Formats: sequence, C-alpha cells, structure tokens
Amino acid sequence: GIIIDFTDRARMSRGFYFCWNKVYRRTFLTKTALTFPTGEYEDVFWSVLAIAQATQILVSDQPFYGYRQVSNSAVNRAGAQHLDIVRQYSDAISAMSDTDVPAAFALVVWTKATRHILFVICGTNRLTAQDRAVLFDQLCQNLRSGPGLWAVAREGDISLFNRVAILLGSFRLLEFKRMASHQR
Repeated sequence: GIIIDFTDRARMSRGFYFCWNKVYRRTFLTKTALTFPTGEYEDVFWSVLAIAQATQILVSDQPFYGYRQVSNSAVNRAGAQHLDIVRQYSDAISAMSDTDVPAAFALVVWTKATRHILFVICGTNRLTAQDRAVLFDQLCQNLRSGPGLWAVAREGDISLFNRVAILLGSFRLLEFKRMASHQR
C-alpha cells in the first residue's frame, strides 16, 4: 500500500535502515539532492532522510531485484570503522530536526538505531571488547543528548535485558550477555 503519514513510515522498516532494499524515483532524488556521506554505514543516513523526505512511499511484498553482499562489505570486516554507525544515525536525526518531521518519528529512528548499534555490539564479532565499550558509551551519550535513555529504553522493540543495560549505562551487562549466549 501507499504510506503517507509518519506513523506508518515508522512501522515500515522492521529491520535496519539500508538503501539497498528500496527503489527510488529519479525525480525524488533530483528534488531532494540526497548524497551519501563519507564513512561506514553511509546508507543509514541516506535511508533515514529518504524515508523522512518522501511525500509518499509505496510498499510491496513483491521483490524487484536480488541483493548480494560482496566479500569486502563493511559487515564482513572487523575493525574500529564500525564506530561510525553512531555518527551516521546522529547526523541523520540532526538533519531531520531542520525539517517538519515529527518528534515521534525521530524517536522511532533512535529506537531502530539503538537496536542496530546493539546488534553490532552484541551480535557480531566486528569489534574488539574495547571498541564495543566505546560504541556503547557513544550510544548512551547520544541517547542522553537526544530523546533520553528512558524514552528509548521503554520501547518494546528492544529486549528487556538491553533496556536495563542502557538505563544503567552498563556495558558489562552486555558483555555478560554476549559471553553467556556465545553469539558469533
């Protein structure tokens, strides 16, 4: 169906914000002049702003093309470049603040950003323990300066364990969960 309001836009992205799972009209791209920023996770910035700036969005269950991840993709490389994820979300949300995007939509983006960042911290082997701690600290700092820890932590989209870790600002809790679950 066609999505026009921000309540529906907030629900449309069940996963994370990627540009490769969307098709864009050339007129939209010309009008918005969206560009990809430098760094890793640049499609986060692009996707959040594209969803926010679109006058309408058509959602279909029909696949239009196949996506293939290349071996040198960012998600397949370990390293501190993954710390860039917080900046990309922060910059996208900051860019939205200059528009008429409702605050409720920005909160949904923060919630999805939190889930995405927690996945990078806990669900992957992309970072060292030291970099995971840095990323968690950056996440908490950005949440405090944005919607607040409690606003995101009360969202049902984030596991109870992770909500407690966020509210307590406890990276050690996340590391305990990570070790206990033997995630990849």
